[in-house]
Amino acid sequence: MLNNADFWKTQADWMLDLEQTHTAFPILSYFPETDADHSWVATVGTLLDAAALVVSASETAAGEVYADVEKGPLLILVYGLPLIVRIARAANVPLAPPARLAELVPQFTEPAPPISIRRDEYLAAMAAMAPVLVLDPGREEEGWRRFARIRSAYDPSIRALAGLTTAYPAPWTTDRPAEVGKPRFLRRRPLHVDWSESVPVPTVSPSPESS
Repeated sequence: MLNNADFWKTQADWMLDLEQTHTAFPILSYFPETDADHSWVATVGTLLDAAALVVSASETAAGEVYADVEKGPLLILVYGLPLIVRIARAANVPLAPPARLAELVPQFTEPAPPISIRRDEYLAAMAAMAPVLVLDPGREEEGWRRFARIRSAYDPSIRALAGLTTAYPAPWTTDRPAEVGKPRFLRRRPLHVDWSESVPVPTVSPSPESS
């Protein structure tokens, strides 16, 4: 699938459709899945994780032209990073405005931010995907920094939506949900989210109008 441009385009279109429905009608985020082992949150998270893994293994620097195999995953990240945050914010999860991929790329050389995925989990995933996706020896730290920086942009929203939808546990996505309080349908107030012992999350304070 890494070389299948149609696959990535189809998934990007689906994610854009999901954003339109779930931001226009936020109550959809509270609807249970028809099948207990299905989860749109897990699907979005898996697509974003797959794209982030591809970019983490890339040797392309900021301003350079990406290889063809990277263009599909980049499409997912360009659309997906902001839209999953917008869906969570529409459901009253108190999150800061979304970061975009272009804002994250210059930060790839900075220390890895805290996320809910451990470094050893990342390295194990890369090892399992070799030789399909190759992280050259000596680039482990660089790849981890890239992945962690991208994941930090959607990690809080995926965890919150996993808790909100009580989704079936899927690796890296809905298996580490945040605990989300009950919604108030008659008053638009930010949901209470318990991030427990996980990573610090940038939040926004409720405005006087929403209190």
